[in-house]
Amino acid sequence: ADSAQAVHRLAYFDPLTELPNRTQLRRTMEQALQASDKNAHGALLLIDLDNFKTINDSLGHEIGDQHLQHVARQLRDAAGDQALVARLGGDEFVLLAQALDSDEQRAQEQARTLALQVLTAVARPVRLAGRQLQSSASVGVCLFRPGTLSGKELLKRADTAMYQAKSAGRSAYRFYDPVLQAQQEARAALEAALRSAIGAQQLALHYQLQVDAQRQPIGVEALLRWQHPLHGPVSPA
Repeated sequence: ADSAQAVHRLAYFDPLTELPNRTQLRRTMEQALQASDKNAHGALLLIDLDNFKTINDSLGHEIGDQHLQHVARQLRDAAGDQALVARLGGDEFVLLAQALDSDEQRAQEQARTLALQVLTAVARPVRLAGRQLQSSASVGVCLFRPGTLSGKELLKRADTAMYQAKSAGRSAYRFYDPVLQAQQEARAALEAALRSAIGAQQLALHYQLQVDAQRQPIGVEALLRWQHPLHGPVSPA
């Protein structure tokens, strides 16, 4: 029985923080996404610590681990019985709230309150290695209803929202925005196409003449231009 319990803990719990791990989170997410009540809302909050690498690099991994344990306790206290708290790995945590209001606006307000509680909890200082450490987090929030998304897509959307929070200056939360998601996907596709532009001979040099005050040629500015077969001339902007 002890061995079975040990195997279960290894399979479903993070050994450092004792929070549910990615495997248990994925199972709980799938259950939430397949729930019978299709009107109830849930929310997934993806939390990434803003300055954890600095703590790890400057104070060492042992202090970094202690800091993660502190954050895990703070998140568990902040969530209470409102949400499952799990550790994805590294300095990423997840809160999964399932019992939100059926009205989307009220559910959004409940998720917003939870996100603010998370930011407050992570910001509480802790004394480690003889010094006081203060942290902050970027939180991506994605609302969902059962039967509308896969667990993979839900995590992806929360991840997109989290990076929007980081871009906003960190120590912030953002809700998933499908418009921004489309913009990011378009930009990623454009960047991927640009990487193969040289091999596909889509780049060409153009020369802009430079003249002096008497309009005499004194040189040229070399400009690289991209002629895409589908998009046509792509602006440097």
